[in-house]
Amino acid sequence: MADINPLKFIFDTQGEVESIAEAQVADDDVVAVAFGGTGEKTLEATRLAMGVALQTYVDSHINDAGLHPTTPQALGAIPAAEKGVANGVAPTGADNKIPITYLPARAIPDVSVVFTLAERNALVVQEGDEAIVIDNSVTPAAKSRYIYASDNAWHEIPSSDETVYGSFQRNEVVDPIQTTSNGPDNPATRITLSDVVPQGDYKVELNYGWNCNATTRDFVCWLELDGVQLGQRHLQEPKDAAGSGLGSSGTDQAHYTLRKWFVGLQGAHTFEVKFACSQSGTTVAMFDTSIELIRTG
Repeated sequence: MADINPLKFIFDTQGEVESIAEAQVADDDVVAVAFGGTGEKTLEATRLAMGVALQTYVDSHINDAGLHPTTPQALGAIPAAEKGVANGVAPTGADNKIPITYLPARAIPDVSVVFTLAERNALVVQEGDEAIVIDNSVTPAAKSRYIYASDNAWHEIPSSDETVYGSFQRNEVVDPIQTTSNGPDNPATRITLSDVVPQGDYKVELNYGWNCNATTRDFVCWLELDGVQLGQRHLQEPKDAAGSGLGSSGTDQAHYTLRKWFVGLQGAHTFEVKFACSQSGTTVAMFDTSIELIRTG
């Protein structure tokens, strides 16, 4: 067979022949292989030969584990054991979002509005989150603001623009009340103040006049908050048992006392003013009595 040069076919992206040219090789064997063993320069024979060679190359390329890994490790997949653990990766939730527990506290501080401390304590929170507790039991409604700190506890945020100042409740009894005392263990109740208040700091102010028909026995008076005595008891001897003073108690002395306490309160509370004589059988009296609850912060 005479020497013939193989043809060089150039195909476009759709597999169609774009141009044909003779290759610069004169070798019967090469031509025979390139053209299906016949030596004929036909387009179909050349495309068939090239198709076989291309498929062989593609199969080899696909099956090359070095180029196309098939295992999770070879593909670079993250092991399940490294998800949601320290030095691992954060998983996503059912909503395809990263759960809040895997995000830094400073990134998304949350502010929740609730109506009781129990609702506040039930919140799912992290350091830096805030809660506003609205108390609708008083008019106007009061609110307290809290922040969840690094000690895993809520702390109230003091704010001057959120502080309500002024009297919340007061009770006053002007007319004298007297009793023959049975002693401090069985006192009389002079005045009671009950109220439901928003969380805050309060001043409790108690004013009263008193006398005691004795010269060597003490007038005794104290304030109870929810049945528990606040501070010390007022103990004082009048030093005068003469006359027919207030309420016919036997004394004409009229003593006046002002006392104050500072307490933190929230919710329902009851204040009671108790009085007696240090010994039983002695007449004691109280008058012009008032108790006032004032929020200070």
